[in-house]
Amino acid sequence: MGKTLTKIVYSVAEEVSGFELNDDSPFAMLWIEDQIITQNHTLIRKAQTERRLDEMLYMTDDNILVKVFDKTSVIAGIPISNCHEFSYINVKMLLTGLKGAEIAFVSNAGYSIIFRRTSIEKLVRGSSGYYSLGKPEYAILDNTLVFKTSQLAGLKYVSISAIFNDPREVSSWDENDTFKTPSEKNLELLTIQHIDHALQHNPDLFNDGNRVEAAMSQTKSEE
Repeated sequence: MGKTLTKIVYSVAEEVSGFELNDDSPFAMLWIEDQIITQNHTLIRKAQTERRLDEMLYMTDDNILVKVFDKTSVIAGIPISNCHEFSYINVKMLLTGLKGAEIAFVSNAGYSIIFRRTSIEKLVRGSSGYYSLGKPEYAILDNTLVFKTSQLAGLKYVSISAIFNDPREVSSWDENDTFKTPSEKNLELLTIQHIDHALQHNPDLFNDGNRVEAAMSQTKSEE
């Protein structure tokens, strides 16, 4: 059983404080949380490059409301006057740099209909007969997923399984669950190194928590 985000935060906080964690610490726990999530982005991108993305890294955001364009829009440089032909959902910010692997699947709320990813141009031009649309499809534009309204079959809500930029914003987030990371150990080490650099701490080369004591000894010897 891995650690929760809270436990990782305290592990990092203890290390960077020289195991003298108290109310006078020069950093907030929420700030450490943010650093952990940022460093986890690095590990996830590395895992993708090395083809080691694990399905457990994905989270599901459920019951995202389907909306209809309410005015003329321009999508992929193509003016859309019949906006009722297209629907969309706004999704939480996805992790960038995964080259299409950021989304595992998009489905209806009951997971019985899986939408296939296509380009925004093919989806839009398909409405004019340039392309034949068979299975239900979606296209991604920034943090908006666009659908053909006719392929939604009256769906009001859509679910998406993806790797999000900030997992704390996702509907399935549970602070009591194991934090999703390719490597818990490497995540802690990366975060500690980053915070050490930010706080201009002397590095703890032996990882034994004696960073503060070593720095104090060096100061006394120089005096």
